[in-house]
Amino acid sequence: ERFVRNIPWTHVDIAGPAFADKPRPSIAGGGTGSMVRSFIEFAKRLTSIKLDE
Repeated sequence: ERFVRNIPWTHVDIAGPAFADKPRPSIAGGGTGSMVRSFIEFAKRLTSIKLDE
């Protein structure tokens, strides 16, 4: 909050699913890339929204 002052913001905590400490049947160990596609799609859609000024 102290960094953004009066600008609306949100915190999305993806630390848990972002890294796999060991390989699992459905995912390799290491960085997972979790939420990357979702954030890219969100940003693309957000830039197409017309905001009231």
